[in-house]
Amino acid sequence: VIEHVLGVFRENCAHSLRILKTFRNKKNAGISPSPEDYATDCFLRYKQELFYTAPFYKLIQLCGKEAEIFHDQTQHLFAFVESATNLFQYDMCVALKEFVEGNRITVDAKTLSDDYLKAVKDYSDKSQKYYDLLNELQKIAFALETEPIRYRNLKKFRDRQEIKQTLENVKNIFKNSDS
Repeated sequence: VIEHVLGVFRENCAHSLRILKTFRNKKNAGISPSPEDYATDCFLRYKQELFYTAPFYKLIQLCGKEAEIFHDQTQHLFAFVESATNLFQYDMCVALKEFVEGNRITVDAKTLSDDYLKAVKDYSDKSQKYYDLLNELQKIAFALETEPIRYRNLKKFRDRQEIKQTLENVKNIFKNSDS
């Protein structure tokens, strides 16, 4: 689910950059952007039905209560991607449309595109912590996949040093963040 949501985010960031590049290039060439250049219907939405909670409960049973951070931060990821997509789709595209078709946007084209380029970059920078979260989750999966564990030893899995370190890493990733 984390990979799916991050994939939606990456595609929407890339699409936003394509829109801004087209807008800037056409304005620089003295060509008026067409409605297709800033259309809002090409943005992806993540599939909410993919957000299963059972895998997180299994992770908590396996790694201990501290593993709740994976569930909590995945919920933050959903909100983060929704916020970014809304900015790209309903703020940026509407502002570009108003600039081209209306008269309510009073800044010049360069300032407008630079401001939205900065917003896209800010979202991209803030997304790094979720890639780090996915990396730490992969470390747990690797520990499970590479060493045979008997059912009766599953409770001891949470006491392994690499699991404790992974949970500590995740705490540190999000300690100083805004989510």
